[in-house]
Amino acid sequence: MLTYENGDPYMGHCKGNGSGPGEKRRAKIMFVCDEGASDVKALQPRVVEEMNNKTMDCFYLFEINTNVVCETRPLITIGLSTGTILIIVFLCVATFYLLAGVIYKRVMLKAKGLEQIPNIDFWKDFGNLEADGCDLVCRSRGARKPREYKGIADAQLDEPDFTANHDDGLLPM
Repeated sequence: MLTYENGDPYMGHCKGNGSGPGEKRRAKIMFVCDEGASDVKALQPRVVEEMNNKTMDCFYLFEINTNVVCETRPLITIGLSTGTILIIVFLCVATFYLLAGVIYKRVMLKAKGLEQIPNIDFWKDFGNLEADGCDLVCRSRGARKPREYKGIADAQLDEPDFTANHDDGLLPM
């Protein structure tokens, strides 16, 4: 909507207070989206309404159909996002790593069964390593005290110590 104000005053109608010339003319131009409209040069305004039978707020309302004001919708692109490309690259590298490792261990090292998997010892311990890392980083319990090892002596054999761990005294120093 575009509004033009301060035009020539109305003469016989739209008088603000009833004496003298009326209020100044106003025009409102309403642009309507019409995707089938042709070139911009062929804009044809159409008078929709002339509000001049009131004493205040008189105006002319025009309508112009044009494709210039239509909301441009983004083109739907058929393609892959960055995340999808990264996942595909990761899966390709992991597949190549696994296949190349299996072929190498089978042909060069004559491995059989699960021993063909590259770095099998690491993958067996992977879950425990993750749990240890989570325990180290995420848990907030205090540091453990180191275990104390006691030697076997005659004084220790006579008096049983029920407060300490009984396995601690089994290793001789």
